[in-house]
Amino acid sequence: MTKKYRDSVFRLYFLDKTRLLSLCNALTGEESDNPDEVKINTLEGTFFSKRKNDISCEYRGRQLILIEHQTTLNENMPLRFLLYYSRLMDKIYEKEFSRQLYERKAIKLLRPEFYVLYNGLRAAEEYREMRLSDSFKEFTDSLELKVKFYNINHPYNRKLVEKSLPLEDYCIFVERVKHNKQIGMSDDEAFFEAYRYCMETRANMRKFLEEHEWELIDMIITEYNEQWDKEAEYKYGFDEGFDNGAEKKESELVRKMLSSNIPIKTIVEISGLSEEKILQLAGK
Repeated sequence: MTKKYRDSVFRLYFLDKTRLLSLCNALTGEESDNPDEVKINTLEGTFFSKRKNDISCEYRGRQLILIEHQTTLNENMPLRFLLYYSRLMDKIYEKEFSRQLYERKAIKLLRPEFYVLYNGLRAAEEYREMRLSDSFKEFTDSLELKVKFYNINHPYNRKLVEKSLPLEDYCIFVERVKHNKQIGMSDDEAFFEAYRYCMETRANMRKFLEEHEWELIDMIITEYNEQWDKEAEYKYGFDEGFDNGAEKKESELVRKMLSSNIPIKTIVEISGLSEEKILQLAGK
């Protein structure tokens, strides 16, 4: 599937007002049963690559912006949200801004809320708050933006996940594919086993799976293979280093992985080195 903006499973599944309403309720604590309260206003082809797909919507006086992470952790999400929000406001209020921006009366905006739902392959904490102010070279409170980061990999944040049946369905499907890949299944085998499992056990998801079967195959393979391939490459590099006694190469790999924000625990698993040895190779 080739698009100017490549969708993810998350984006395809939740660009449906009924499913998105369920997710909004879970995140905000609201209990609406009216999908018409959700107004989707997602920007297309902006700051986010295929790994970070966005959905934005208006809901009960809020402007919710949701980002789903597939494979990578990124400390720049508050800045990315700021840029995205600026573009979104310009789109939504274009006429009002051109007419009212320099008038005395304040333009009233919806309350913004920013979320990251993480289901990548790397280890991550269950919940954290990311702040724009952490990116400033010197602390200032003159500009702030807070992002709520939820790790939705099993077993984290089960209360949140189980508040929304569509979110639970999505998590089960993706977890099933990842598990199948990790135990050695091919791409097709991993997908179709998860597909059959959810068709049989997740009635709420069945119609979606039937309608988008071939799109989903492409999305799943694209989203996760890059990271699995990268890990395999690192593993091969370490094995080659051990065979040739090439500590310099091991050091280069360790530094590269750390610079990519790969957790030390993951490097331990891939390399077989101790944490102490990893820090020594990294010059720390």
